[in-house]
Amino acid sequence: MIVTVTLVILSLKTIAQAPAGLLAGNLTDERSKAILGASVELASIKDSGYKKILATNAAGEFSFNGFPFGWYRLRITSVGYTSQVIDSIHFRPERFDFNFNDLVLKPATSQLEEVIVYAEKPLIQSKDGNITFNAAESPLAAGSNASELLKNVPLVTTDPDGKILVKGKEPKILIDDKPVQLNQQQLQDLLESLSGSSIEKIEVLTNPPPQYAMEQGGVINIVTRKGRIGIAARITISAGTRGEGSVKKFFLSKKRIGASIQCRFRLQQIRGQQPFASTKYLPGFNQLFSNE
Repeated sequence: MIVTVTLVILSLKTIAQAPAGLLAGNLTDERSKAILGASVELASIKDSGYKKILATNAAGEFSFNGFPFGWYRLRITSVGYTSQVIDSIHFRPERFDFNFNDLVLKPATSQLEEVIVYAEKPLIQSKDGNITFNAAESPLAAGSNASELLKNVPLVTTDPDGKILVKGKEPKILIDDKPVQLNQQQLQDLLESLSGSSIEKIEVLTNPPPQYAMEQGGVINIVTRKGRIGIAARITISAGTRGEGSVKKFFLSKKRIGASIQCRFRLQQIRGQQPFASTKYLPGFNQLFSNE
């Protein structure tokens, strides 16, 4: 009986420690349009008999997981496009996940395929006390937002109220080297509206430049991928049982960040030809208007 239990424990331990790689990415054409149904093949360089093949979805996305560590080659083919091969991708315990955002397939002009020898960029870099998290290299970026990515960045934590901290102190937040002047709730809305796939890297500067030298928590600089921030909006609506409610909007665009509008309203039945009147409260405004 003791032997049986030991074998079961050893078996579970072996399964838990089984190496597994993860690779994700997406395909577009030269006009940044997603390519549907492209064939994506992940093949082991050492073992010619090991390969996985799948097709991209409507968003041009693909992902592989659960394959052994080692050196791999990624081959992408699609009708009407030049085939692309990305060679020498090394999966190992120190780096088991890779992300290939916006791989661009060119129109087919010949039978030759495009071969790229992959030059790996470290997921996390440290220099002079500053940390750089290369978000574009991580599959975590796909389907996540800036707020979720920050949880994977070294030195960055949050307090019980959700406030971002670096080494226990509040940092200055920048986006593309520009200060973000928002309160805590607005900042949270912004980070949750910012797609992870639009972020190139997140820099944690514990030794910030001179203009931010007085910031006790240092600086967090979120660097976006050029041209990747689109127009986004987050709208929160709440209502009560007595006719009161509120609407809060947050907008994000390529040209500006941080347009936040919040209003509270109360619906009140009145007599007369109009069905009801609404009292609307805006920052700096107190206006009575009628709904028709």
